[in-house]
Amino acid sequence: MAYSADKASKRPVWLPPTVSPAIMESIDNPILIYNENYMDKGESMAKKGLPTLPDITLTSQFTSLSLASADKNDNINRSFLLIDGKESLKVSSSEEFIKKLCVDCDARVKVVSIFGNTGDGKSHTLNHLFFGGSEVFPISADQTSCTVGIWGAYDPSTSTICLDTEGLLGSTLEEVRRTRLLLKVLAISDVIIYRTRSERLHRDLFTFLGSASRAYSCHFQSALESINNRSHSASKGLLGPAVIISHETRNTKPLTTSSVESPEDILRTRFLKLNLDIDAFSSLTYVGQQTVELPTQYNMLRRTVISELSNTAVRSPRSPKFVFSTLKALNDKFNGAVKQNVEIFPDEYFTCPAACLSCGARCQSSMGHEGNNPDHKSDTNCRYTHQYENIRYICKTCYKNGKEIIVKPEAFTSNESSWFSIAKYAWSGYVIECPNCGEIYRSRQYWFGNVSPELSAVRTEIHHIWPGMSCYGVSCQNSAQRVLDSVTALTEVVASVSATPTKALGSWVADQIAPKYWKPNPQVKVIFDLEF
Repeated sequence: MAYSADKASKRPVWLPPTVSPAIMESIDNPILIYNENYMDKGESMAKKGLPTLPDITLTSQFTSLSLASADKNDNINRSFLLIDGKESLKVSSSEEFIKKLCVDCDARVKVVSIFGNTGDGKSHTLNHLFFGGSEVFPISADQTSCTVGIWGAYDPSTSTICLDTEGLLGSTLEEVRRTRLLLKVLAISDVIIYRTRSERLHRDLFTFLGSASRAYSCHFQSALESINNRSHSASKGLLGPAVIISHETRNTKPLTTSSVESPEDILRTRFLKLNLDIDAFSSLTYVGQQTVELPTQYNMLRRTVISELSNTAVRSPRSPKFVFSTLKALNDKFNGAVKQNVEIFPDEYFTCPAACLSCGARCQSSMGHEGNNPDHKSDTNCRYTHQYENIRYICKTCYKNGKEIIVKPEAFTSNESSWFSIAKYAWSGYVIECPNCGEIYRSRQYWFGNVSPELSAVRTEIHHIWPGMSCYGVSCQNSAQRVLDSVTALTEVVASVSATPTKALGSWVADQIAPKYWKPNPQVKVIFDLEF
């Protein structure tokens, strides 16, 4: 700063700087310096012709400078919701997906997802494997699950998209929908980690992986092949992801390698014993550790995961856009309402094992009901089978009155005599008789214009055919079978009328073939048994 002395006032006066601009100057206003240091009390600035300054500092005019991009600074080391618990995709496009991951659109990435039961530390494991322990995926000490749906984050050091999933065995009403969502995430993953902290390997681990392998082979493999063909992707194969089982214990020893078999061999043997197949997965690796003192060490698991990620023999890195398009295609294809079936003790454990021969429906009565109620029953509708002809007639009038009376065609009514019924059957055809309404239908009641019984007198009903039950179908009542239905009555009539002529004819034939010295049968009155 430069000042000159005023001879009249003997006070310094500020002069413009004459030094080089390269020399740094104070950012303080020289007027402030002059005002604070050299002006007497009571002397105003206006007398010297200098501008006045406000007495209050306006802090609202101060702004801070951001040293990084706002979008990138907000998303760094933060996960985002990719799919919610109702299988709704929360990312609208591949561009938004790439933006949330903070990854270059031309990058080549692999996908790692983690599965396991709720509370086994899946989010904590991903944070330590890929993000140095930073809480990228939220963790919680509460009883409620902190991960609902599918969450994603990107690790630039390994070029890996990490997907955190909702835990199995959680308290939810959408268990089947959640399982289907997990299988869709598994299908797009290159490496999956099944995390468990149980002291011994539970059955749900084998059930989940075995069911996932079967679902991948039956449904997802063909869908992925179709997606690859449409996108002209040069995929090396359609084998499933590599599976890493992370087993951490405290009081028990994990599986170890022996001279006979490895931990992976032991696991494959257990899968076979449970009739489960894991051939859809490209590899199976077991990482077991016993943690006596916390915290958990993830070095061995991280080395295994990095080794699988560097292996490109089966799965090669893909673009983030292709990963998102594949997930979206699978989510659109395998979506919709599903039946929730979470019964621990299904009815099959306690109901009668008898099943309908026509439709296969089980009897809904309890086991051993034959002693009190021998009839089987089922509320499900049956289907018609020509082999069993399981259709019957219900009286239409009684049905309208609230009664279900089963009727069937007969040769004659119950109150007709034998001779008259034969003549009437030959003239008027078969009859349908109801116990309440009497005769409700005659097949040849008129010379012409006779309608079928279904249109006038009865309604049809398809019924179950239980084991040991004889055919009771209406279709059995064709013309030949209706005649056979009256064979018993006709036989009785013919036998009573033709008994004497038949006996006389038999005696005459016997006399014709008998020797001449035999007496004719009509002359024989008594027969003696002669003993020699």
